[in-house]
Amino acid sequence: MRDWVRARRAWRGYGLAIDDADGPIAENYGMAPVRLPHGEVVWGDRIDPARVIIRNIPLPDNEYRWGDVVLHDGAPNGERVVNGRTFGVFDVLERWSPSEIPTHQVVASCPSEDDSKALIAHFERHHFAAEDWSANVRRLCRACSVGSPDGHNHSFGTTDTDRDFGLASPRGLAEQILSTWAENGAGRAFGDLRAI
Repeated sequence: MRDWVRARRAWRGYGLAIDDADGPIAENYGMAPVRLPHGEVVWGDRIDPARVIIRNIPLPDNEYRWGDVVLHDGAPNGERVVNGRTFGVFDVLERWSPSEIPTHQVVASCPSEDDSKALIAHFERHHFAAEDWSANVRRLCRACSVGSPDGHNHSFGTTDTDRDFGLASPRGLAEQILSTWAENGAGRAFGDLRAI
């Protein structure tokens, strides 16, 4: 409802430390995983107890984007463990504020893992994002998705040279970044961008 005075009062009544400002709550509650309506779990910045800014690039079969602000359920439904720390997974209720940054898909030739990391770093330097879907996406069974995926052996990562990337940036800038990246590494190349 964007009634920030009432929202702050409600969160404080629930026992959370929220300041008395008038505008939107934009705190740093750390990273949190959220489950999109199609079942994909992505990570984002938790800016208040019920909203997350998506920082992964959702896969093509999702209508969500990098930078979307989503409203999530407050009850964890599953968990993810990163570096020994357990995070509850929250189900997304709705896209609260859409991102204006378009998403593209491209196949890029990365002779080594460093080439993939360099491509991601090029986008980050421009304050946008690239994600190596071939290496980072792990397909889970439903039981593991809503539980803890550490119990089963699910396929994860790749050693293939041709990798599928999601890109979050304006198209012209994405093409420019890809060209610069390709020119600065032996064996690097990329195909046509596909808007998602």
